[in-house]
Amino acid sequence: GMNRLLLDTALSQEQHEYALTVQHSAEALLDLINNILDFSKIEAGKLELEIINFNLLRMLENTVDLMAHKAYEKGLEITVDLDDELPNYLTGDPSRIRQILINFISNAIKFTEVGEIVLRVERFPLPATAPSPHNGMGEGQAAFMVRFSVSDTGVGIPAGKETMIFEHFTQADSSTTRKYGGTGLGLAISRQLAELMGGGIGVD
Repeated sequence: GMNRLLLDTALSQEQHEYALTVQHSAEALLDLINNILDFSKIEAGKLELEIINFNLLRMLENTVDLMAHKAYEKGLEITVDLDDELPNYLTGDPSRIRQILINFISNAIKFTEVGEIVLRVERFPLPATAPSPHNGMGEGQAAFMVRFSVSDTGVGIPAGKETMIFEHFTQADSSTTRKYGGTGLGLAISRQLAELMGGGIGVD
């Protein structure tokens, strides 16, 4: 918005830091509002998916573009590793997939001080016992699974806390909240969105 335009003008170092703080605060507030709205819809069973055919590469590029400035501010690089076996188009809800990826990439940036963040997208055969409500690429094409993963060179998750981070209003420990901020809603909502789309979320 206007504050981002302000950051692109000739500011003193002090003014730039103030404007950057305003930008980060506004983004955090918007994320909080959106997460609370989504949480309320999910709890009420009123969140609906928009299942359409979408361009995978375009969606990934848009996702990375949205997060690039945050990574740049910390001197981090976001790279995309795309499976050659993936088609150009997928069937699903691109807005909700993007929301999940943004939550994961945002967390990776938040907890990484040096190094890189890798967004990897891979194709896997669909298990014989698995339902395929949102997979299918058109008549005559076999359904398959797509796995999106985000890895980073950050602090990691303490042993035994891997599943806790997907609970509502929960973070790995209290020191995480004090140091990095956050409400503990983003990953919990991501898990619920993934499940609504017939998928799941986990930590390696």
